[in-house]
Amino acid sequence: MKTCAGRTRHHAQRTYPALNRALERIARATKSGLLVREIAGSKTVVYEPVYREYLEQGGSNEMLFANALSQPFAMTSADLLAQKEALARRWAAHSALVATAECNQRYNKIIELLELHFRSQFNEATEGEDTTAPNRDTVLKLFRECLKHITESDLNDLYAVCLKLVCRARFYTTDAERILTGMELARARNPSLSPREAATASIVDYIAWWVAAQMRLASC
Repeated sequence: MKTCAGRTRHHAQRTYPALNRALERIARATKSGLLVREIAGSKTVVYEPVYREYLEQGGSNEMLFANALSQPFAMTSADLLAQKEALARRWAAHSALVATAECNQRYNKIIELLELHFRSQFNEATEGEDTTAPNRDTVLKLFRECLKHITESDLNDLYAVCLKLVCRARFYTTDAERILTGMELARARNPSLSPREAATASIVDYIAWWVAAQMRLASC
Protein backbone atom coordinates (compact mmCIF):
# COMPACT_ATOMS: atom_id res chain seq x y z
CA MET A 1 0.00 0.00 0.00
CA LYS A 2 1.34 3.43 -0.97
CA THR A 3 1.99 5.86 1.82
CA CYS A 4 0.79 9.47 1.76
CA ALA A 5 4.38 10.62 1.15
CA GLY A 6 4.68 8.20 -1.76
CA ARG A 7 1.51 9.46 -3.40
CA THR A 8 2.67 13.07 -2.97
CA ARG A 9 6.04 12.30 -4.52
CA HIS A 10 4.40 10.47 -7.41
CA HIS A 11 2.05 13.41 -8.01
CA ALA A 12 4.95 15.86 -7.91
CA GLN A 13 6.91 13.80 -10.41
CA ARG A 14 3.99 14.05 -12.84
CA THR A 15 3.15 17.71 -12.16
CA TYR A 16 6.56 19.39 -12.17
CA PRO A 17 7.47 18.53 -15.78
CA ALA A 18 4.11 19.84 -17.02
CA LEU A 19 4.55 23.01 -14.98
CA ASN A 20 8.06 23.49 -16.30
CA ARG A 21 6.85 23.09 -19.88
CA ALA A 22 4.11 25.68 -19.30
CA LEU A 23 6.63 28.12 -17.84
CA GLU A 24 8.96 27.55 -20.76
CA ARG A 25 6.14 28.26 -23.23
CA ILE A 26 5.34 31.52 -21.44
CA ALA A 27 9.01 32.50 -21.42
CA ARG A 28 9.34 31.83 -25.16
CA ALA A 29 6.12 33.76 -25.85
CA THR A 30 7.34 36.71 -23.80
CA LYS A 31 10.67 36.73 -25.59
CA SER A 32 9.17 36.49 -29.08
CA GLY A 33 6.17 38.74 -28.43
CA LEU A 34 3.70 35.91 -29.12
CA LEU A 35 0.43 37.24 -27.73
CA VAL A 36 -2.25 34.85 -28.94
CA ARG A 37 -1.99 31.31 -27.66
CA GLU A 38 -5.21 29.97 -29.21
CA ILE A 39 -8.33 31.14 -31.05
CA ALA A 40 -11.34 28.86 -30.78
CA GLY A 41 -14.49 30.36 -32.25
CA SER A 42 -15.20 33.61 -30.43
CA LYS A 43 -12.71 32.81 -27.65
CA THR A 44 -9.15 34.12 -27.77
CA VAL A 45 -6.58 32.82 -25.26
CA VAL A 46 -3.53 35.02 -24.69
CA TYR A 47 -0.24 34.86 -22.82
CA GLU A 48 -0.73 37.11 -19.81
CA PRO A 49 2.74 38.76 -19.61
CA VAL A 50 2.63 39.67 -23.32
CA TYR A 51 -0.97 40.81 -22.95
CA ARG A 52 -0.01 43.36 -20.29
CA GLU A 53 2.66 44.84 -22.57
CA TYR A 54 0.25 44.79 -25.49
CA LEU A 55 -2.27 46.91 -23.56
CA GLU A 56 0.45 49.32 -22.43
CA GLN A 57 1.45 49.83 -26.09
CA GLY A 58 -2.09 50.82 -27.10
CA GLY A 59 -3.67 47.48 -27.85
CA SER A 60 -7.26 46.68 -26.87
CA ASN A 61 -9.63 43.78 -26.38
CA GLU A 62 -11.68 45.00 -29.36
CA MET A 63 -8.63 44.50 -31.58
CA LEU A 64 -8.36 40.92 -30.36
CA PHE A 65 -12.08 40.36 -31.00
CA ALA A 66 -11.74 41.78 -34.52
CA ASN A 67 -8.67 39.62 -35.14
CA ALA A 68 -10.73 36.50 -34.42
CA LEU A 69 -13.34 37.41 -37.05
CA SER A 70 -11.33 36.37 -40.12
CA GLN A 71 -8.21 34.46 -41.07
CA PRO A 72 -5.27 34.58 -41.24
CA PHE A 73 -5.07 35.46 -37.57
CA ALA A 74 -2.40 37.81 -36.26
CA MET A 75 -0.67 36.03 -33.40
CA THR A 76 2.02 38.41 -32.18
CA SER A 77 1.61 41.69 -30.36
CA ALA A 78 3.59 43.48 -33.07
CA ASP A 79 1.35 42.18 -35.88
CA LEU A 80 -1.78 43.19 -34.03
CA LEU A 81 -0.51 46.68 -33.26
CA ALA A 82 0.56 47.11 -36.89
CA GLN A 83 -3.05 46.47 -37.95
CA LYS A 84 -4.56 48.67 -35.24
CA GLU A 85 -6.59 50.94 -37.54
CA ALA A 86 -7.77 48.11 -39.79
CA LEU A 87 -8.84 46.04 -36.80
CA ALA A 88 -10.69 49.02 -35.32
CA ARG A 89 -12.62 49.47 -38.59
CA ARG A 90 -13.38 45.76 -38.78
CA TRP A 91 -14.71 45.68 -35.23
CA ALA A 92 -16.79 48.84 -35.75
CA ALA A 93 -18.40 47.33 -38.85
CA HIS A 94 -19.05 44.04 -37.06
CA SER A 95 -20.54 45.80 -34.03
CA ALA A 96 -22.83 47.84 -36.26
CA LEU A 97 -24.09 44.69 -37.98
CA VAL A 98 -24.67 42.95 -34.66
CA ALA A 99 -26.49 45.99 -33.26
CA THR A 100 -28.71 46.17 -36.36
CA ALA A 101 -29.51 42.47 -36.15
CA GLU A 102 -30.37 42.78 -32.46
CA CYS A 103 -32.62 45.79 -33.14
CA ASN A 104 -34.40 43.90 -35.91
CA GLN A 105 -34.91 40.88 -33.66
CA ARG A 106 -36.27 43.10 -30.89
CA TYR A 107 -38.58 44.92 -33.31
CA ASN A 108 -39.93 41.69 -34.83
CA LYS A 109 -40.47 40.15 -31.40
CA ILE A 110 -42.38 43.16 -30.06
CA ILE A 111 -44.56 43.35 -33.18
CA GLU A 112 -45.29 39.63 -32.85
CA LEU A 113 -46.21 40.02 -29.16
CA LEU A 114 -48.43 43.04 -29.84
CA GLU A 115 -50.48 41.09 -32.37
CA LEU A 116 -50.58 38.00 -30.16
CA HIS A 117 -51.89 39.89 -27.12
CA PHE A 118 -54.35 41.98 -29.14
CA ARG A 119 -55.80 38.83 -30.71
CA SER A 120 -55.97 37.12 -27.31
CA GLN A 121 -57.82 39.99 -25.61
CA PHE A 122 -60.07 40.58 -28.61
CA ASN A 123 -61.06 36.92 -28.72
CA GLU A 124 -62.08 37.10 -25.06
CA ALA A 125 -64.52 39.95 -25.76
CA THR A 126 -68.13 38.76 -25.83
CA GLU A 127 -70.14 41.99 -25.99
CA GLY A 128 -70.27 44.99 -28.28
CA GLU A 129 -70.66 45.71 -31.95
CA ASP A 130 -67.00 44.98 -32.64
CA THR A 131 -67.38 41.36 -31.52
CA THR A 132 -69.61 40.33 -34.42
CA ALA A 133 -67.95 38.01 -36.91
CA PRO A 134 -67.81 40.47 -39.87
CA ASN A 135 -66.52 43.28 -37.71
CA ARG A 136 -63.89 41.03 -36.10
CA ASP A 137 -62.31 40.53 -39.51
CA THR A 138 -62.34 44.29 -40.11
CA VAL A 139 -60.76 45.04 -36.73
CA LEU A 140 -57.99 42.46 -37.18
CA LYS A 141 -57.30 43.68 -40.70
CA LEU A 142 -57.03 47.28 -39.48
CA PHE A 143 -54.74 46.19 -36.65
CA ARG A 144 -52.36 44.40 -39.02
CA GLU A 145 -52.34 47.42 -41.34
CA CYS A 146 -51.48 49.73 -38.43
CA LEU A 147 -48.70 47.37 -37.34
CA LYS A 148 -47.04 47.75 -40.74
CA HIS A 149 -46.56 51.47 -40.08
CA ILE A 150 -44.97 51.08 -36.62
CA THR A 151 -41.29 52.05 -36.76
CA GLU A 152 -38.34 51.17 -34.56
CA SER A 153 -38.38 54.61 -32.94
CA ASP A 154 -42.12 54.30 -32.19
CA LEU A 155 -41.35 51.40 -29.86
CA ASN A 156 -39.56 53.76 -27.48
CA ASP A 157 -43.05 54.72 -26.27
CA LEU A 158 -45.01 51.48 -26.12
CA TYR A 159 -47.93 53.14 -24.35
CA ALA A 160 -48.47 55.54 -27.25
CA VAL A 161 -48.09 52.67 -29.74
CA CYS A 162 -50.69 50.53 -27.97
CA LEU A 163 -53.10 53.46 -27.67
CA LYS A 164 -52.79 54.17 -31.39
CA LEU A 165 -53.22 50.52 -32.40
CA VAL A 166 -56.26 49.87 -30.20
CA CYS A 167 -58.02 53.12 -31.12
CA ARG A 168 -57.39 52.85 -34.85
CA ALA A 169 -58.30 49.16 -35.04
CA ARG A 170 -60.91 48.31 -32.45
CA PHE A 171 -62.49 51.76 -32.05
CA TYR A 172 -62.00 52.95 -35.60
CA THR A 173 -65.54 54.39 -35.84
CA THR A 174 -64.90 56.80 -32.94
CA ASP A 175 -62.58 59.69 -32.08
CA ALA A 176 -61.19 57.76 -29.11
CA GLU A 177 -57.58 58.35 -30.15
CA ARG A 178 -58.02 62.14 -30.32
CA ILE A 179 -59.75 62.25 -26.92
CA LEU A 180 -57.30 59.94 -25.13
CA THR A 181 -54.32 61.68 -26.69
CA GLY A 182 -55.81 64.99 -25.56
CA MET A 183 -55.94 63.64 -22.00
CA GLU A 184 -52.25 62.73 -22.19
CA LEU A 185 -51.37 66.19 -23.48
CA ALA A 186 -53.39 67.83 -20.71
CA ARG A 187 -51.59 65.75 -18.07
CA ALA A 188 -48.24 66.57 -19.70
CA ARG A 189 -48.99 70.30 -19.45
CA ASN A 190 -50.30 69.99 -15.89
CA PRO A 191 -49.26 66.75 -14.10
CA SER A 192 -51.42 67.62 -11.08
CA LEU A 193 -54.64 67.10 -13.07
CA SER A 194 -56.81 64.16 -12.07
CA PRO A 195 -57.98 61.76 -14.82
CA ARG A 196 -61.43 63.38 -14.69
CA GLU A 197 -59.96 66.86 -15.08
CA ALA A 198 -57.71 65.71 -17.92
CA ALA A 199 -60.72 64.15 -19.63
CA THR A 200 -62.68 67.40 -19.26
CA ALA A 201 -59.84 69.43 -20.78
CA SER A 202 -59.57 66.97 -23.66
CA ILE A 203 -63.32 67.05 -24.34
CA VAL A 204 -63.30 70.86 -24.41
CA ASP A 205 -60.48 70.78 -26.98
CA TYR A 206 -62.31 68.08 -28.91
CA ILE A 207 -65.53 70.09 -29.06
CA ALA A 208 -63.61 73.16 -30.21
CA TRP A 209 -61.95 71.08 -32.94
CA TRP A 210 -65.26 69.53 -34.01
CA VAL A 211 -67.03 72.91 -34.20
CA ALA A 212 -64.14 74.42 -36.17
CA ALA A 213 -64.26 71.44 -38.55
CA GLN A 214 -67.93 72.14 -39.30
CA MET A 215 -67.32 75.76 -40.29
CA ARG A 216 -67.10 76.66 -43.94
CA LEU A 217 -65.88 79.94 -45.32
CA ALA A 218 -68.27 81.59 -47.72
CA SER A 219 -67.94 84.78 -49.71
CA CYS A 220 -70.63 87.43 -49.30
